[in-house]
Amino acid sequence: MKNIRLLLLCLGATSLLSSCATLFSGRRADVVVYSDVPQRVSIRTNVTSYDSVALPCVVQVDRRHLRDSVFVSSSRYSHSAIVPESKLNPMIFVNLLHDGLGILVDLATGSSHEPKQLAYFTTSTPKMAGDRVERVSMQEQVDQMVNTIKYPAFYRHEGGGAFGLGSRIWNNTYYDDLEKKMMTEYHMEYDHMCFYLGGYSLGGHYYYHLNRRWAVGLLAGMSVERQDFFLPKDAPGGHPVFRYPGSIFSSSLYVMPAAKFSIYTFPNMTVYAKGGLGMQRVTVYYDGDDSSHRQFERSRWQWAGQLSGGMEFGRGHLRSFVEIGAGSEGVFRVGISGHFGH
Repeated sequence: MKNIRLLLLCLGATSLLSSCATLFSGRRADVVVYSDVPQRVSIRTNVTSYDSVALPCVVQVDRRHLRDSVFVSSSRYSHSAIVPESKLNPMIFVNLLHDGLGILVDLATGSSHEPKQLAYFTTSTPKMAGDRVERVSMQEQVDQMVNTIKYPAFYRHEGGGAFGLGSRIWNNTYYDDLEKKMMTEYHMEYDHMCFYLGGYSLGGHYYYHLNRRWAVGLLAGMSVERQDFFLPKDAPGGHPVFRYPGSIFSSSLYVMPAAKFSIYTFPNMTVYAKGGLGMQRVTVYYDGDDSSHRQFERSRWQWAGQLSGGMEFGRGHLRSFVEIGAGSEGVFRVGISGHFGH
């Protein structure tokens, strides 16, 4: 029964991945326009116009029409037009984790493609013959702008919280023994009408980012697992069929040192993996309808762990994230994180 619940949970979670390129990349793309002559120019793209901007600069283009020219003009120079061209956006393949229908949405919005490169050079030719032109390299500024487009802002500190479903306390022998006790000694059965997704968790995290790839920190929180039972009508001393005598609860408070690795970074999204291993205080008890206090209660310390893959959305101080994994925090988690400190 628990395996079926977790399977349904995972299927529901992957449904959020429909039209991934549209959600994560958007309909517009940023590109850098630069030259080898310092000057102020006017730029016209298929999205908007930019007047009296200094080169190099960042402009937006429509992903649906990447073959449209970007026009650059100024009073002293003639400029070559820029055609961004396109390549396939790799985010479109994330739709295959679900049913693939999101690909149709991405194709319709144009998010299935992205500019072939992030920086484009425009040739500057003097309009007046004989004008002296002083040409300089703008490569360092261009590289900085490209990195700004390519990566979210880098902050050293990250803290946040999340709600998880499908949490599981592994090797919870007393919980398993109590389940067996309810079924064999008290002739009770699982209440399949009460659909609990294996448990839930509330937790927080802190990471110190060593660089753009690696971060180390701490995971802490609480998780609760529950299983309802009822006594069939034909059982010895049975109750009416739809009267539910009670539930087994297993709760834990966990603390885990953890590490996080950023696998791939998009302008508005980071794909990462994380793992943690620590300790948790587990309490198991039975709470019956005919009793005002906990029964068969027992507590102990044991190992806690979590292994997850996730996606973080946003590029500023406040970001959101989703994770799929296994362990004390749950199978599926959603949360918010704050980033600060350079």
